[in-house]
Amino acid sequence: MPIDINRNYADRQMEDDIAKKQEKRAELEKMMQDFLAKGGKVEKLEPGSAAGVATLNKDKRPMYTDAEIKKLAKEKEKNGFGDSETSEWYNQ
Repeated sequence: MPIDINRNYADRQMEDDIAKKQEKRAELEKMMQDFLAKGGKVEKLEPGSAAGVATLNKDKRPMYTDAEIKKLAKEKEKNGFGDSETSEWYNQ
């Protein structure tokens, strides 16, 4: 059995992987257009912890409080790391 040396390294993606990602993106875009055509709405919510947030800490407390999450989100937005699709670094 021959050894497959054509590995998928981060800097060298295979053409079929790129095609699969493009197909998946097109499929998701079509699903979003169908959702919006049916009258669906997309709402941007404030950052915060999810209901029933779980943790791996032994004391069973979440790692961050809701107030800390909101504070971190404001700092990220102020530094240009807020909404990924509208950030300058994302579109470079």
